[in-house]
Amino acid sequence: MKRKMLRRLMAASLATVMVAGMVGCGSNPGSSDNPSDSNPSASTPSESTPSESTPSGGDESSEENVEKYTALTDENGNVYDLGGMEITLYTWFDETPSGAYGEAQQEWREWVESTYNFKFVWDSSHNWGGTSDDFTNYVSTNGDDNNYIFCMCQRADLTAMMNQGLMYDLSTLDCLDFSDQKYVRNQVHSLFSKGSSVYAMSPNWPEPRHGMFFNKKKLEEATGLTADYIYDLQKDNNWTWDTFKDILEKIKQGGDTDGDGVDDIYGFSGNGSNEIVSGFVRSNGGNWFNRDANGKVTCTATDPKTIRGVQFAQELIASDYFYKNPYTGDEAGTHWNYFEAAFREEEKFVFLIDQAYQLTGNNIYSAISENKVPFDLGFVMLPKGEDADGYNNMYMDNVFAIPGCYDADKAWKIAFAFDQYFETIPGYEDFNPNMAGYMAGVSDTRIVDETLTRMASEGTMLDYTVLLPDVSIGSDLQWLPTDQDASALIEATLTKWELAAEEANK
Repeated sequence: MKRKMLRRLMAASLATVMVAGMVGCGSNPGSSDNPSDSNPSASTPSESTPSESTPSGGDESSEENVEKYTALTDENGNVYDLGGMEITLYTWFDETPSGAYGEAQQEWREWVESTYNFKFVWDSSHNWGGTSDDFTNYVSTNGDDNNYIFCMCQRADLTAMMNQGLMYDLSTLDCLDFSDQKYVRNQVHSLFSKGSSVYAMSPNWPEPRHGMFFNKKKLEEATGLTADYIYDLQKDNNWTWDTFKDILEKIKQGGDTDGDGVDDIYGFSGNGSNEIVSGFVRSNGGNWFNRDANGKVTCTATDPKTIRGVQFAQELIASDYFYKNPYTGDEAGTHWNYFEAAFREEEKFVFLIDQAYQLTGNNIYSAISENKVPFDLGFVMLPKGEDADGYNNMYMDNVFAIPGCYDADKAWKIAFAFDQYFETIPGYEDFNPNMAGYMAGVSDTRIVDETLTRMASEGTMLDYTVLLPDVSIGSDLQWLPTDQDASALIEATLTKWELAAEEANK
């Protein structure tokens, strides 16, 4: 089916949307409430109101400038009719877009439902971490008369679902075109595929992940450098491991702000055993696992790029630049997240390595999104490593799957309705509606216009560890001791990781 023809024929002036002014709804199917496994009890995402601007040159109110939508038809020229079926999205969050984009989306979706004769219903009464279990139970008991499409977070049990045939093979449904940009952006369908079969998808912009928050005031106090200097390094592609280390050294030299011989400001901190090591591995172009053209998962932990990323993480964590856990013994384990309060409340260090979702609501840094952080906040991508061609970041988005117990006709209708309901809104092809949610608690527009925009459009790396049960980077690497050789640490867990890859390939 030629689904590319399904586009609103608008005036030529509507074709361009300025990325710098991207604002939209803050909650969407591609933005989980809390992607961190440390807090699975997520609730509804925060809502935000975008500006009422429309694409430049267009007049939404003028029927003379806007032609009607074009409906898809079958081989006999008849508009597709889904017979009034009700299709339920089984999820844990709602979507409430507003502003000009929200109005355009609502208009589109009402037209789609009316034209193809179906109703799309959001059921957000479920738990963030529990929808995959609900999916397994539903399909294992052969489903019911409802028409569901499930939204699930990326977890290793989805591999078992694929292997056991619990997910419907979406590649058999000709109403889905995975070369469409709305699917290509986040590559979820690529991650959850085996050979020519595809078992899950996402039609949303990818969610930005690893980056560096920084305290602008402390940066300037210790070094005299401004936030614009950091942003300009990133903008000019000069934000590298070396420039980051140079800045850390400047912070070290100026860290004793009161002259008592004790550093008052450290360079950086974060979850060293997880966020920092994986972040630097990927910023160097490495990865723990990869997948070849035939869909086979292989362990790439011995790749020099990966090993060098681990070594760089160890080097920095062992240095005086790193603000270490002030607790010892059992208390250190209890207070593993010591860096949270140390950053947002005590202002002990300049850079915090973490994920971009901390800028939105319902997370462990809610004070940021509630604008309660007592300092001006910046955010940049991780600096590129010595082996990297550019900036890299990990994509890990929610997935959508159709129960494998449905017959072909039912699955096709659900997929068709889903695909059209979540179609890119004509006139907003380059518009990322997620960005307004990240602006909820920050005043720095360069965070969105430069950092997050780049993270959502370049340097895509998929996290194949989500396909592998029993693989935990932190614990498998013994929480990254800095006094042990990186190659030896990897070698000690290599057999386990290779067996995990073999199991996933069965």
